[in-house]
Amino acid sequence: MQRDNATHFVIGTRGSALALAQTRMMQAQLAALQPHATFELRVIKTTGDALSEKNLAPSPLGGDGKGVFTAELETALDAGDIDIAVHSLKDLPTEMHPRFVLGAVPEREDCRDTLVFSSRALASVRTSAADSQPRSLFDLPSGAIVATGSMRRQKQLQRWRPDLRFADIRGNIDTRLRKLRESGTWSATVLAQAGLNRLGPDLQDVILVPLAPSLVAPAPGQGALAIQVRRGDDRTLAVVAPLHHPPTHAQVVAERAFLQGLGGGCTWPVGAHAVVEEERTPQAQGTNPTECDPSDLATINSAKGIRPASDTSSIVSVRLSLHGVYWRDAEPEPRMGRVSAAIQPGATHADEAAALGALLAQRLQP
Repeated sequence: MQRDNATHFVIGTRGSALALAQTRMMQAQLAALQPHATFELRVIKTTGDALSEKNLAPSPLGGDGKGVFTAELETALDAGDIDIAVHSLKDLPTEMHPRFVLGAVPEREDCRDTLVFSSRALASVRTSAADSQPRSLFDLPSGAIVATGSMRRQKQLQRWRPDLRFADIRGNIDTRLRKLRESGTWSATVLAQAGLNRLGPDLQDVILVPLAPSLVAPAPGQGALAIQVRRGDDRTLAVVAPLHHPPTHAQVVAERAFLQGLGGGCTWPVGAHAVVEEERTPQAQGTNPTECDPSDLATINSAKGIRPASDTSSIVSVRLSLHGVYWRDAEPEPRMGRVSAAIQPGATHADEAAALGALLAQRLQP
């Protein structure tokens, strides 16, 4: 459906509280950037929403490889019913239909998982005032029950705390917090910090302890949003382009390339965390030890035909590092590793980021 008003744009979103909060944030930013345009929000119900309402736990990817939280939004986008689709990037399949493009990847929110302690459960095991404020995963009581249905979270938590037990939990953020408060046996649950920040739920009687990605690697793309538009829709592409954040784009491209390279989609527990750092050469800033394996960059550049940057002390370089972990099938121990490389400054870094993610996946394959 084509609209006559060239300055009116329809933004499609899921109807969950978190999806609406995220989309309204993008709507406000677009309105501030484009004061002469109007941005209408339209709620579209997805297969994933319908399954969630039936108290089922849908995987972000259905059996046919389509995103259960994204397919209906893409249908509306393709039909011209909406101009922009706002997704949680981790819900998008790693291979997008060629009719669509990512018009922007806005700056990422906090990508960490957060351990949400139940104050009520902790009160029953406190022995002194010093025990009143948990600060880490290791402050959970011995044999504690953590409510999470995510195998990625369960596997990584058990690496550090084999004594932990787990209970399944369903529902949105508010529902999970309510269930945690009402439970007489659960000590904690795990939620994405990005969702907590964006939604701002009632945090009474709970204590938040963010988990370092080195302990619990987040889902690939966690904390990032995807602004999807129709390929060739230059009008809309120009409007959303100012939202784009290249460092975030490089991070999520690397993480998703790692996931895609494993070939397991969402069927294996997979965590990935990429970091982009800008730095000057040692002559400009002094030595800066890194975890770079020189062979990483050589392999990537050889594969992509990229010539090395000139050795100039004043140049600003960009370093991209990626940590990945996954459990393959029924293997008891994880496969994990890290790669890091300096990439050309002043570019989008998408090709280099994809190559880095593919390289790590290749290294961790059997």
